[in-house]
Amino acid sequence: MGKWFRRLFAVLMALTISLQYVAAGAQAFSSTTQDSSGNSLKLESVKAADNSTGTNDFTLKIHVTANSDSSYKIALNSPLEFKTAAEQQSKETNLVSYTIEQQDIEVNAKSGADNDISISLNLDSSKIAQTNKIQLTYETQAVSADIAQQAASISASSSSSQSSSSASSSSASSSAASSSSSKATTKSTIKAAAVADTTGNDISQYLPSTDNGTIIDSADITFTDQDGNTVDPDQVTADTNVSFDYKWSIPNDLEDGYQLKAGDYFTFQLPSNVVYRPGTGSLGDYGTYSIAADGTVTFTFNGNVTDHSDISGDFYYNQTQISVTTPGQTTIVIPTKEGPVTTNIVVNPTGGDDISKAGHASSGSNPKQVIWDVTVNTDGNELKNAKISDSMPSGTILASTAVYPLTIDMSGNVTATGAALVEGTNYTVDSNGTVTLIGKYADTYQAFKVEYTTNIDADAIPDDGGNVTFNNTATLDNDGKTSPASATVTASYGKLLTKSFLGADNSGSQKYKWQLDYNFGEKNLPAGTSITDTLDGSQIFSGDPVLTYEDGSTVPASSYVVSYDTANKTMTITFPNGLDQGVKINYDSQVTSPINGSVDLNNSVESNDKTTTASGTVGEEGLTKSLGAVDYNAKTVAWKLDINEGRQTMSDWVLNDTIPNGLTLDPDSFVLTDNDTGKALIQGTDYQITETSTGFKIEFLGALKTSAKDYYTLTYKTSFDTNEVPSNGAWTNSAKATWTDINGDTHENSGSAGFTPKVEFDNDGSKSGSYMPQTKQLPGRSSLITINVH
Repeated sequence: MGKWFRRLFAVLMALTISLQYVAAGAQAFSSTTQDSSGNSLKLESVKAADNSTGTNDFTLKIHVTANSDSSYKIALNSPLEFKTAAEQQSKETNLVSYTIEQQDIEVNAKSGADNDISISLNLDSSKIAQTNKIQLTYETQAVSADIAQQAASISASSSSSQSSSSASSSSASSSAASSSSSKATTKSTIKAAAVADTTGNDISQYLPSTDNGTIIDSADITFTDQDGNTVDPDQVTADTNVSFDYKWSIPNDLEDGYQLKAGDYFTFQLPSNVVYRPGTGSLGDYGTYSIAADGTVTFTFNGNVTDHSDISGDFYYNQTQISVTTPGQTTIVIPTKEGPVTTNIVVNPTGGDDISKAGHASSGSNPKQVIWDVTVNTDGNELKNAKISDSMPSGTILASTAVYPLTIDMSGNVTATGAALVEGTNYTVDSNGTVTLIGKYADTYQAFKVEYTTNIDADAIPDDGGNVTFNNTATLDNDGKTSPASATVTASYGKLLTKSFLGADNSGSQKYKWQLDYNFGEKNLPAGTSITDTLDGSQIFSGDPVLTYEDGSTVPASSYVVSYDTANKTMTITFPNGLDQGVKINYDSQVTSPINGSVDLNNSVESNDKTTTASGTVGEEGLTKSLGAVDYNAKTVAWKLDINEGRQTMSDWVLNDTIPNGLTLDPDSFVLTDNDTGKALIQGTDYQITETSTGFKIEFLGALKTSAKDYYTLTYKTSFDTNEVPSNGAWTNSAKATWTDINGDTHENSGSAGFTPKVEFDNDGSKSGSYMPQTKQLPGRSSLITINVH
């Protein structure tokens, strides 16, 4: 009879719970929040909207009481967002109006309001897939509801692991009774109903209102360094370990007579300004927990909770760090049954200096000024009546002083410079350049940059050019502590003559660019001054030189005369009226014979009994191979060969291209173009292609076989098989060409290019996991678990 009654009772309770589940899915942990004027707002509930076929429509119910005009802001949990205000206009109900913003609801109440309000919410559908819960909060109140998720179209096996930085313990009293001590009793009133309903519920909706929507009783926070030593809250750094110890318990008496069952869960958020690693672990005999990367923790309970009361435990999360981007004061907040637990800390940078100094000249050549930057307090100390002094080096004169506030990162590095401070309000400066911080900066943790601009005395500049070195030391005086910092700036003056090799001309034809910097000491050179440049090897001058002043303006043609020797290998530039400015002379040389491999070019220039040389190594311009466009959908890759950029006259030109395994030639993709004429050559008339066992061979036909002197480009495509990627992760495609020049000498050119497929394509995007049948576990790291049974 007893078993029959229990079965009947279980069926009835299962039906009751099922109806509750259909109607509910919402959770609340709220109490009315009231200000000193008696104005209050209470979050009643949030539920999926009635008659809604979508997953993004909800109804929020609140109660507003106003003795005077008041306003409230209700926040939506990230990453969810409401449709924009433009799509959901402001609504008004009697004395209460509200506006829905992207992640907030602003409620405005007029004096005399005492209303129940239902607010229709429409979530941005693009954000729903990122979470399974909607939660709305106002101060210490919160209400939430599950979001129905549509079935995913993608499936993959995966493995999970326990986070090494977290552990939990749980305890519950057993069903055994004892006459000598107070033991908890086994829950039995609706055990059968709990078994019948296997769908878990969020238990926060059944918690007593006095628990503020949480099962967290208390939370302790500790800070330690890398050696385990305790760190004071005002000495926290980015490297400081932060540990949390949560004590939790589930009330025996839940709202609406609800009884715990397998699958029930509770979710809470770890503090937002801390770094978290996702993971999972055990709650001992009573379920499991999971931690998301954003710090969301979910306790999921198993069937053991139906047999016990006074269920409680500890949850630990340790060896993590503060997640802030700038040093300074911050607060860690943890909601508990008794209200939020707050811990104020000061985050200090791990690096930085009391003072540092740097300097630079106003220009690269012939500078007229040196600018000194003195950086103060990037280590985040307290400055009290601080002074920054700087003794200017010999040969310089102080011109101006400016002070700027700085933003620093967690390592003490400067990330931004603010607007200049106001002299007389924020600081003072005397005739010697000593800066004293005043006003709101007389006592501060702020970092600063003091910028001193000094003029270089003309007597310090050498007449014949060379380097001048300026040494300087600045000092910070802070509350009796003195800290120095020094810097050195070297200013360059006056080399009469320098020569530079600038590399190959982009047009090919074995042309190369050179530059002469003449009279950069800005000396007064007499009338008739000349400069003579001589080329070596098979180089000749190509075209006319271009002369410009240092500011980029063109030197008038009437100011100089250019002449060449009969072999076109020596160039002389004469300045009939003399010269008192720096001049840049740019010109081209051309190598007239074919370049095999590489060649060193060594040229010299002379003026006023001063000689300088410049050299450059140049390579052949017969063949260059490069990678073209990659189509991962079609699994094709294009290749390009630039042929005869040096524009040599070639005969009997033949190229063999080697295609590695995993690449397959597309014989219909060949295009051979004459870049100088812009015409596409005709296969079978101008050239022919023969497939070989290792790739293909191409050779010129007709007139091009005896004389090919233009610059050509060959393109073609291959398909690729990611299952045959070489062990180094890349294919190398190479080519070799042979030809004969007009003197009958033979030449050989080589080129190669590589193709590294994207990682996600190198094995068709497969994914795998593993399982250990011996231990019935997924591989992972263990967490500390402590179980207390009362």
